[in-house]
Amino acid sequence: MQPERLARVAMLGSAASVLTSGVSFLAPEEAVLEAMLAGWVAQQRSRLLAATTIEQRVLLVRRLVAFSNDYPWRWTPSDVEEWTTALVGRGLAHSTLRNYQMAVQLFCDYLTISATAGTRSASSGSGLIRCRSSTSGTPARTARRLKGAPATGR
Repeated sequence: MQPERLARVAMLGSAASVLTSGVSFLAPEEAVLEAMLAGWVAQQRSRLLAATTIEQRVLLVRRLVAFSNDYPWRWTPSDVEEWTTALVGRGLAHSTLRNYQMAVQLFCDYLTISATAGTRSASSGSGLIRCRSSTSGTPARTARRLKGAPATGR
């Protein structure tokens, strides 16, 4: 089958299902971010997560956007590391930091899955959304075995 004959269907919960086709945005990157977040919220609701859990996760993603002064498709692992390091300085519990990192990773996983399912991003042009903010090798994950262990200043 020829590629031009294949119709793209937006997955429910994807950013493409939230963005209106044929509309020009004054701030396209902000519109894509909002569509991504709206799609992620829809996905989490479909998994019957509590509204407060969803709200807190979205707030954390917004905090990382503000901290990094960049959009998720431009994040790098160092952005997450710098954000986490700044949070460590605030004296947050190890378990809290891991939850923050997990929320960011879940968001990035959502974007990656949406991208491979055919979601097109108005800002990326290629149809793929890249979120390179892996938290798999972060010190907060590997420093202590107990998730709730307080920081020891090592």
